[in-house]
Amino acid sequence: PALAGQSRPLEAPIVSAEVALSERTELDIQDVFGSLRSLMWRNTGIERVGPRLDEAVEIIDFWSHYLLDKVFDKPAGWELQNMLQMARLITAAAGVRQETRGVHYRTDYPARDDRNWKCHLDWRAMSKIPLKTPVNNGSADNRTTAA
Repeated sequence: PALAGQSRPLEAPIVSAEVALSERTELDIQDVFGSLRSLMWRNTGIERVGPRLDEAVEIIDFWSHYLLDKVFDKPAGWELQNMLQMARLITAAAGVRQETRGVHYRTDYPARDDRNWKCHLDWRAMSKIPLKTPVNNGSADNRTTAA
């Protein structure tokens, strides 16, 4: 399933002994890990703005294109694949939430908006957009699709 604004689904690779090893240039996992950490701090950290969130999604999707289909034989590769998927979800959720909430300040939406955004965003596997779960009662029966 694809996330909102994503052209292809984020899926975990199928690990099988029948998958051929890549003949492409060897990936420097530590380099990508450091770059991902830096990108998330700069674009998805405390101060956020829509175009920087969009840029982060683009970069994460680019790295994911080369990493999510790889078969790694060490935990560092699996961890990086998981981190890319989580970074994609965090960045997508930050882009959907058009307000400032808590310590996450949106320079393009500086005001808090309880009327529209006092909720949790629940991402479902088969949905392209999250479900909004109101914080006041948290009932699963009151879930609505985010605009």
